[in-house]
Amino acid sequence: MTLLSQGTAHDVLTQVYINPSDWQQRPLTSFVLDDHVSIVHDDASREGLVWSYSLGLSKFGLDEVEMFTEKGRSDSTAKELLSASAGELLRVGHSPKVGTSLDLPQLGRTLHVKNHRTASPAGRMLGFRELKSS
Repeated sequence: MTLLSQGTAHDVLTQVYINPSDWQQRPLTSFVLDDHVSIVHDDASREGLVWSYSLGLSKFGLDEVEMFTEKGRSDSTAKELLSASAGELLRVGHSPKVGTSLDLPQLGRTLHVKNHRTASPAGRMLGFRELKSS
C-alpha cells in the first residue's frame, strides 16, 4: 500500500498519515508509546466538557482510555494522565475492570476506572474505560 501512495501510510486507528520523512529507524529493543497511541481532545461531544481519549490501544487488544474535564481547563493534564495510563495498560497487558484503581507511580497519581462503554470517534466502534482522577 505504501508503494501505491509513494510511501505515505495511514494508521487507521490513530487517524494519522505518516510520510517516509517521518519514519525513524529504531532497534527492535526500543518501544515508543507515541508511535502507536495518540491522545485526542473533543470539546463538542458533551456540553461544558472536553472529552479526551486515546486512540491506538486497540492495536494491542486493549480498550482505549478516556477522561472528561471541564471546558477551560488545561488539556495537557488530561494528555499526561492518559499517556501514562496507556503506558501502564500496555505494561500490564490487560484492561482494568470498572471499580479498580490504576496506579501511576511516575506521576504520583492514582486513577479510578469509573465506566466502560463503546463509542466510535474514528468511525470504528471501540471500547473505552473512563478514568477519574482522585
